Amino acid sequence: MNDLCPSCGTPTEPGAMFCDNCGAKLAAPAPVAAPAPQSPNTRLSCPSCGHGNMPGSVFCENCGQALEQIQAAPPAPPAPVPAPPPAAASISGQFIVIDSNITIPIPAGKSELLLGREDPVSQIFPEIDLDQHDGLNSGVSRRHAKVTLENGQTMLEDLNAVNYTHLNGQRLTPGQKYPLNSGDELMLGKLRLRYQA
Repeated sequence: MNDLCPSCGTPTEPGAMFCDNCGAKLAAPAPVAAPAPQSPNTRLSCPSCGHGNMPGSVFCENCGQALEQIQAAPPAPPAPVPAPPPAAASISGQFIVIDSNITIPIPAGKSELLLGREDPVSQIFPEIDLDQHDGLNSGVSRRHAKVTLENGQTMLEDLNAVNYTHLNGQRLTPGQKYPLNSGDELMLGKLRLRYQA
């Protein structure tokens, strides 16, 4: 059962030396035991003696020190969750071999594609291997052309192929990049492809 402060009549905790409400001395000081660690959200620690006081206490129950300036530390805001890095953009769509109407899907997750013919001896493995689409007889080079993605735009570049690269009937200058849009027709040597995004 709590005692009452003789000065203001506020209930006090058993063993408290001073009133939480008015700071009046309640009893003769007793030896102070080391304060038990308290959660900062449940007890206010006295700056003078370290005693853990009830939340809302105005004076320390142990030594009478004014606690008006002491506030429970606000909980730290949660650390911001870093935004995931933007997903690397990749080329989407497919190529259609015009003469055979065969669809060649573009491998997922690629931002650069080599169009040409596979040659294990030279360690050339293009993402779009045109060997099986009569690429050799059509004059497709091993490293014929490259498709890249730049700022959201698909681009086509001739890699100095012997039999040239054409885009919508126009011969490309080797080493220069040209926009490649859905529906465009490419000719690598004599092999005709249509790009569909």
